[in-house]
Parts: sequence; structure tokens; C-alpha cells
Amino acid sequence: MAVSMSSSVALGSPTTTAAAQEDPTTAALNKISPALGKAHGRVQSQLQSDSTSLSQLGKYKATVADLASAAQALSQLGSGTGTGTGSVADQAKVVERFVTAYNQAITASRPDTSSEASSTLASSRRALTNASADTSRSQLAKLGLSRQADGTLKLDTAALNKALTAGASTGTAATGGTGLSTLAQLGKAIGKRADNELASSSRLATATSLFSGKTTQLKQQQTRLLEAATQMSSQASASTGTNTSNWSTQQALRKYLV
Repeated sequence: MAVSMSSSVALGSPTTTAAAQEDPTTAALNKISPALGKAHGRVQSQLQSDSTSLSQLGKYKATVADLASAAQALSQLGSGTGTGTGSVADQAKVVERFVTAYNQAITASRPDTSSEASSTLASSRRALTNASADTSRSQLAKLGLSRQADGTLKLDTAALNKALTAGASTGTAATGGTGLSTLAQLGKAIGKRADNELASSSRLATATSLFSGKTTQLKQQQTRLLEAATQMSSQASASTGTNTSNWSTQQALRKYLV
């Protein structure tokens, strides 16, 4: 019987977790071969970890895509085109949408510290939060925007509406006054970084590809484990002349065929 366990051992955790040891499939495999049960525990544990990391990266990517769109709209404020030609209420909605999208991206970049995607998301978070350095904090404060200790932005809508209304009354809304220019600058800075995060060569794309490949490999390992267990179970059945216990074992392993 030729079944390769090398990659599952290399990718797995050093020891089988208690949760994996209690898994019905692992228990069934242990009845056939302790080695198969141990290999399954390692593969299953690593697959759960990699799948969680892949899910976190996917959720983060979705928020960054929304942020890129919101930042693009913000960058047009005061330009005399697109969102820059709207009313004060319309412009305030653009800012509000941007703040919401930004905060969602920052929140999505905070994985569990045990996740293998943590370092990738931490780097991405630093890239986004550092973008605020491109814009004067004092100018943003006048527009009701302030950066919180957790990296998110807080918006004072009353202060924002007051600033936008003041700009509109002096005619600066149409010509790109200081307030709108500051907001547009912020949109361009963070929009650029969001686009970089979405690029095919980004750390996010590289990590996503890595975890996707690992989960595929681990699922293939699970299939080989099933094949090995089925073969050994059939051999045991032939030697004892009964297959009742082996049938229940194969039922427990059947999920790997999906």
C-alpha cells in the first residue's frame, strides 16, 4: 500500500490537537491504523487553520475593494466633476461612505493572533493607516474627522456639515476650497494604497494564492487517507469474513469523497 504522508506531516502542527483526537473520523482511522489516525489529525488541524486564514483574507479583500471605490468618490470632491458638483448633503454622504468603508477594512485586518494570515493582514493594515500621514490631521479635524487609537476614523457629522456649508457659502465648493481639497487628498492617498492591496502582485494576492494552494493539497491528502483506510479495511474484512464494523468506518470517512 503506497500512501504518501510526507506533505501532510510537513504542513501539519507538531502534535495532534485534543479536538482532532476526539473527531469521529480520527477515531475510526485509529481502529484501522494509529498512523492513519495521527496523519488525519494533523491534516485536519492544518486544513481548518488554512481555511480560516483564506476566509479572513477573502473578507479583507472585499472590504478593500469597497474602500477603493469609496476613496475614488472622495478624491473627486472639489474637482468640479462627478461627486465634486453635488450638494453639501451629497458630499457629506460621500465622506460618510468613505469612513464606513475605511473602518470596515481596518476591522477586517484584525485576525485572531493564532491565524497564519495575521502577518499579511497586519502589514496591510499598516499600509492603510499610514496613508493618513499624507493628510494634515489638523485640517481633517476641522472637517470632523479624527483617527482613533485602534486605527479607525471617527466622523463628527455636525462639524463636517458645518465646514462643507461654510465652503459652499463662500463659493469654495465649486472651486475646490481647502476643506474639499483636504478630503480629496485623503481619498487619493488611501485609494492608491487600496489599489496596491488589490494588485495581482500584492502581498494579499500572494498570501491568498499560498493558502488556496495549501488547502487544495490538504484535501488531496485527505482523499489519499480515505483510499488507504478503505484498502486496509477491505483487507481486514476479507481476513475476518465480516464487514459490519468496516462499513461504519467507511461511512465515517465518506465525507472525504466530496
